[in-house]
Amino acid sequence: MISSYIKLLEREVKDNLNEASTDCLYFTVDGAQRMPACRNAALWRAGMRVLINDLLSYLRITSNTKPFEKINLNILLEETLKTMKVALEEKNAKITKESLPFVLDDPVQIARLMQNLISIKDNGIGLAVCKKIVERHGGNIWLESQGEGKGSTFYLSLSVAHE
Repeated sequence: MISSYIKLLEREVKDNLNEASTDCLYFTVDGAQRMPACRNAALWRAGMRVLINDLLSYLRITSNTKPFEKINLNILLEETLKTMKVALEEKNAKITKESLPFVLDDPVQIARLMQNLISIKDNGIGLAVCKKIVERHGGNIWLESQGEGKGSTFYLSLSVAHE
């Protein structure tokens, strides 16, 4: 049944996807086709549900948009950190930042970008979502790894809002 829904999704959207989106969809379809070989079908279905939701979320970045507005990134980041406080404490996460500017962007997507960057648990789609959001807002994103198990530093650029 899941395989049928994924194939339906593929038929509906595949002509409107970029290369990264097409790859994500391919891996989802491939995983669905291998499902009968999975010993724990309930666990597989739960994983596929997450993957499908992540893929749909990725596809909605350019379709479910809000008008750009002036955003104080310092306030938005503080609000994001407050909502993630327990998870950050559990993981002993260290978040560093400099003073951030005002930007002219979609506040819902920028908040999501921050949440994704802070809590990356990557199935490949989390970082693709970040990249697509930043690119939609005319920016760039890159990271520098400190080495395996030592963390990474994410950098991004967005257009600053002018008075």
